[in-house]
Amino acid sequence: MSLILSTRFDGVPAAPPLPDLSDYTYEREGANIDFTWYGLDIHPNGTSIYMVQSEGSSSERQVALNTPWSVISYGTATAGIANVTNREGCRIRQDDGTSFWTITNGGTVHKYNLTTPYSLGGSSSVPNIVLSSLAGAGAITETKGLFIKPDGTTLWVSSLSNSRLVEFSMNPAWDISTMAYIKTVSFNNCQDIWFNSNGSRLYYCGGTTVRQYNLVTPWDIDVLGPQIASLNLTGHVVTATALTFKPDLSVLYVMDRGGSGNYQVNQYIAS
Repeated sequence: MSLILSTRFDGVPAAPPLPDLSDYTYEREGANIDFTWYGLDIHPNGTSIYMVQSEGSSSERQVALNTPWSVISYGTATAGIANVTNREGCRIRQDDGTSFWTITNGGTVHKYNLTTPYSLGGSSSVPNIVLSSLAGAGAITETKGLFIKPDGTTLWVSSLSNSRLVEFSMNPAWDISTMAYIKTVSFNNCQDIWFNSNGSRLYYCGGTTVRQYNLVTPWDIDVLGPQIASLNLTGHVVTATALTFKPDLSVLYVMDRGGSGNYQVNQYIAS
């Protein structure tokens, strides 16, 4: 039986619907990556992953993928930033790769300018921002994840012990020195956060679950729609610390802080 795609009024085939978390199934886990890696992001062409460390040797690392978009086999650690401490979350600037952003457990955001786009080698640190020092932000503790709007104007962080999701603005875009507190919403058991490209969906992980919310207004965390779906990671992930997606949402990656010999990135595929 042939598949007939729906068409718009202009005769162009309609885009397929985005997968929900209920559409994902476990595919594979990557090799043990050693030490307690927390944050996770992926190169926009799927050729490497980025991680940050809160314990062990404490560094920020970029690791090549032998097959794009697959964590089953890692190449060499192509670049890294050493002698950093207490990092929990990370994001590479996706549009041009000129900066790498991390957050510490204590609520400090660090930005690194990258000499070579998308490469952590040859990076230079710019002044960091202690979030609790910003007017109106209040105490922000046990920060775990961060996400930056693709246009660089908004940054969100998850505060686990405060059960909060906190929003900040930047104007000009991508200028960490201009960060200003915007708002806080209640958000429970959130280790890391991720929005899709148009801000219509918010995902977060905590424990052994990934959850999905559709936003009533794109990028507006004030009004979350009902929880659309969740993905139970039990049996494959012990403690989810970070998540990221392939841009088309066809693949989900979850960092597992599972204990010695079980620090891995797990890969889920949308059916």
